[in-house]
Amino acid sequence: MKEKFLKLAKESKGKIIGCETAIESAVFICFCKIDNVDYLILEKRAPNIRQGGEISFPGGKVEREDKSPMDTAVRETVEELGIRSDKIEVYGKYGVLTNPLGIVVHCYFGYINIKSFDELNPEHSEVERVISVPLEYFMNNEPRVEEIQVENVPNGNIRNMNIPEKYHSPWKIATRKLYFYNYKEEIIWGMTGGIIYDFVSSLKKL
Repeated sequence: MKEKFLKLAKESKGKIIGCETAIESAVFICFCKIDNVDYLILEKRAPNIRQGGEISFPGGKVEREDKSPMDTAVRETVEELGIRSDKIEVYGKYGVLTNPLGIVVHCYFGYINIKSFDELNPEHSEVERVISVPLEYFMNNEPRVEEIQVENVPNGNIRNMNIPEKYHSPWKIATRKLYFYNYKEEIIWGMTGGIIYDFVSSLKKL
């Protein structure tokens, strides 16, 4: 059994437990440099799609035909921003975000090599418009922080199992922080705001 344990230790490096039952997606923390200014490229989602009107990174659900989550991030960036894949330079994987709603987000970062925002041709069925924010804004402005609490609601099957009675009724889990950036009257928040906050905080430590 020891040999199997050692093999498992090698193969499970970086494994995300529960990923098989989660909604697995990938995003590209996407920068460009124009006139010597670094911009973070975000999208305001088209109003008639899921989470319409919210601001997000280029990205989407990992599909079966994608070789890896990184391929998902690149594919979605090509589709949503209307840019060729050879213009995309992925520096690496920043990390993986999980949340209580069963969502797993693989986060990659890098640059798109463009000289003008006019080179972007967003897919308007998914993207209402592109929002470019100078990286300096996030470096110099702290977000507003609010807390929320998620509640677990058991179904009948759970109530019929031999578990402590306190789990027969809805129970709350620990509060978590949400980060809100207000840029030109656009609110950047949710998972996007959280990823930006973490990424910028890491940059400031370098």
